[in-house]
Amino acid sequence: MEIENIEDQNTERESHELIRENEKRIVFASLENLQKIVKEHSFHLFVWECEGTFAKMNFNFNSKFKDFSPILVDVQTANMLLTVYEALKNKQEFEAIIKRSRYQFAKMVEFGWSCIK
Repeated sequence: MEIENIEDQNTERESHELIRENEKRIVFASLENLQKIVKEHSFHLFVWECEGTFAKMNFNFNSKFKDFSPILVDVQTANMLLTVYEALKNKQEFEAIIKRSRYQFAKMVEFGWSCIK
């Protein structure tokens, strides 16, 4: 049990270090930022407007979301979401869902991966 706790602490510490090192990659979730990830073959850390605000290039979570972390979106996930986007008839609804909340974003990612299988 002690080993598991140490591994969990190390993983959490590594996650926080990754976020600190890449604070300039924290952006609001949007279709444009998904396209930028694919174009640059990189990643971004997504947050949502309802979760907090930017202050001097740092994102500050509201008290309601204080225990949250940005979601890392890699090029593979971004490419999958853009593929789903291109296949949809109602593209505006897709864009709205991505911007709405992290829960809605996660559901869209889950849906997208299920379509690819």
